[in-house]
Amino acid sequence: MKRNLIASLALCVAATCFAAPQKAPPAPVPVDTPNEQAVAFWVKFDKLPSVGEPTGLVDCRADKDGKLQVAFKALPTEIVGDLEMASLDAVKAGEWHHVEVNFSLMQQRATFYLDGKFQWENDNLNVPRLARRTRRGPSIDFSGEVRDISTWTYAADSERMAVACRGLLERAAGETAAAAAAVKAAKPGASGLVAWAESLAKKASEYLALVPEGALSTVSVRDAKILLRDAAHARKIAETAKDLKGVFAGAATIAVPPFSQDPICPYDFPKYGAVADCQRIVACPGEHEAASFVLMAFRPLKVAGVRCDGLRGPAGAIPGANVDLKLVKRWYRSGSAWIAYHNDRRLRVLVPDLLVNDDSLVYVDEEQTRNYLRLDYPDGAIYADVSDVGKNHFGWNQNVPFKDAETIQPFALKDAGRNQQLLATVKVPKDAKPGVYEGAVSLATDAGAVSFKIALKVLPVELPVQPTPYGDTTRSYITHMNSFPAIEGHTRQERLDYARKMLENVHAHNMNHTTGVFSTPTLAKMALEVGFVPDRVFTVGGPKWWWDFYPGVPRDQITAAEREAAIKAAVAAWNANNAAWKKWLPDWAEGWCIGFSEASDYGSLCRNQGEMSDACREAGLKVFAHGMGHWNSQWAGDVQDMNSSTLIDRDEASRWHAAGGEYINYADPFPGAESPYWYRRKMGLYMYKTGLDGHMLHGFRQGRTPWCEWGEDWGGDGNYRNFCMSYPMQGGSIFCLRWDGVREGYDDLRYLTRLTQLAQANLAAKNVDLRREAKRAMLWIESLDGLMADLDATKTGAAARILILQDAIKKHGGEMPPANPDYARAAK
Repeated sequence: MKRNLIASLALCVAATCFAAPQKAPPAPVPVDTPNEQAVAFWVKFDKLPSVGEPTGLVDCRADKDGKLQVAFKALPTEIVGDLEMASLDAVKAGEWHHVEVNFSLMQQRATFYLDGKFQWENDNLNVPRLARRTRRGPSIDFSGEVRDISTWTYAADSERMAVACRGLLERAAGETAAAAAAVKAAKPGASGLVAWAESLAKKASEYLALVPEGALSTVSVRDAKILLRDAAHARKIAETAKDLKGVFAGAATIAVPPFSQDPICPYDFPKYGAVADCQRIVACPGEHEAASFVLMAFRPLKVAGVRCDGLRGPAGAIPGANVDLKLVKRWYRSGSAWIAYHNDRRLRVLVPDLLVNDDSLVYVDEEQTRNYLRLDYPDGAIYADVSDVGKNHFGWNQNVPFKDAETIQPFALKDAGRNQQLLATVKVPKDAKPGVYEGAVSLATDAGAVSFKIALKVLPVELPVQPTPYGDTTRSYITHMNSFPAIEGHTRQERLDYARKMLENVHAHNMNHTTGVFSTPTLAKMALEVGFVPDRVFTVGGPKWWWDFYPGVPRDQITAAEREAAIKAAVAAWNANNAAWKKWLPDWAEGWCIGFSEASDYGSLCRNQGEMSDACREAGLKVFAHGMGHWNSQWAGDVQDMNSSTLIDRDEASRWHAAGGEYINYADPFPGAESPYWYRRKMGLYMYKTGLDGHMLHGFRQGRTPWCEWGEDWGGDGNYRNFCMSYPMQGGSIFCLRWDGVREGYDDLRYLTRLTQLAQANLAAKNVDLRREAKRAMLWIESLDGLMADLDATKTGAAARILILQDAIKKHGGEMPPANPDYARAAK
């Protein structure tokens, strides 16, 4: 008999305890390598063409026409030779010009600016490794002057290298002074905000004083633009904060949508945010709902602690343990970050993504664009670089001492104008009474207390555990994920605890058809206790191919009687050995096995899959496959019971429905992209209104290259980013904002399912008013545009119409269908 998966895992490794550090280790030492560098300097050539070298760091010469040639010296072993760059603009003899160049082997990029204007960038990836050069000043034969040479041990961006002209500094001085006056006039009681605005005006004046008329600036364009940016933010806070709500001594709180299409980066004023000290949210019993806010500092700020003691109201209380607080960690991802899954290794983009308790667990160097993981060894902690293109970082080992804290740890906003997003996810108890519950997220800072309130309205609505397809409440919407993460732990109990935590999390995100959840009696028991819907079991494995009973015999020589006998033998063997799942699941659970995945030829799709499916159907199984384009419906629509396709196509879905089959989307969106709104839209309302029966998320936690996106992945099957909705840590996972976007998308469909249940049951109600409300609800659902409808408005509209229909049903004696009827069983 097949042994229990969890019990059969080896117990030979003793648990190793890694002491958590008393404090985070020092930040990693900046990488000093010739292959990551930037150089900027003022230069004046006495004559053209020029002679000699002005810096000794990079070759810089001007030809007779004033065009510059700049070169980074390569190692002698590099076949491509020196990296040479030429200017588009010309310089003049006897005049000062500012040269800015950078190089990054990590990003395979080199750029050249002259007087702050773009001149050149490499158009291929053949960049050499550079020779180390020591700054030695101008060569003996150099004819001219050089001053203010600046160097960086990383590829600084153009605004960091370029110097601000006097006009930009005058603008910064004028706008910061105006902002300080406006802030003081609008919010005289906001001492911290006023002090910040005044400090900006003072710094701008100091910068301007450094550049008398006609002098050369030493202030970077970036520093000048920071003043302009912060002045605009201070002014916006003053103009939008009502009665100082959301404005504290050292910071402001900005209420933001938890799952916005626009990323909130460390120095952004959120596009869809509003200065406030409260966010109002709505949920139903058993639902998870998130509130989010951004803390924007007026000064360098230390936050000693974050807590929420729960929510209370006339109807009762929701304990603090039901409020999950997380910091939204911004870190670097590859150039296609946020909404794409193909990998652009040349670029690094800072995006909000990880949900963590300990901000120092992942150190992000925003100058060098690198990510480091803190590893807490018994003899001390270190930071490991997981962003080096030269290190592939294959695999994950549960013994790696990398683990998040249980609660939010102290963190800091290192300078004024910086922000930190926080997420508070409320798990509404299933028995919560309707009403308004209020509580606060409290932050203890070195500038005083900060408080952000949450007002939760619990509706008198029972939501279905599983949504249904659009307009059809007899079947369940398929929320398939490939696949349940590998179970980790050194002891059996650790593995059991790990499995339950993962099951609870996956179910809380509405992924009730995840592969592997019902693979063993222990897991199946846990899954049913947690609340999974066991109507479809992916994948149970099919019977042996019938022709394998006749080894060496060509199939066209096997008689019909022999074929039938082989099919019966295959089914009998399968029932004896592989049908154990029927023993621990309800009798209405269906087993599904996968056919020829991603096949596009006639033989695989039609002949082989067709013959394989005969034995599957004799065993009482259903067959599906991940299809490619339209081929499955053309060649295998009479064979498969479901196609998991790369197309989101209403006509294709209709073809499968016509034959009694189902049609779900395969991996669009892929895991890896960070935008939570993208997942919410695509996996939710968009596919629902396109007529699909569900979605398959292609992966949950990639084990091959989970943390580094830039190294070559020799085990991969394409130029893909990491297939990660969560990332491994010791004893669990670090989850992501995008994963909550998945949950929110399916919650949208749960509301629409409940509204459809109520409306369809009363379309023929005897009472005219009730019948009209039911019709209005169905017409409203039909009018929704899956691609364009505002998702928050859609959810709010569905909730309002549910309440209207429930009241009408009670008043007029209509039909109140159960939220969780037998629709959760697969269609027979």
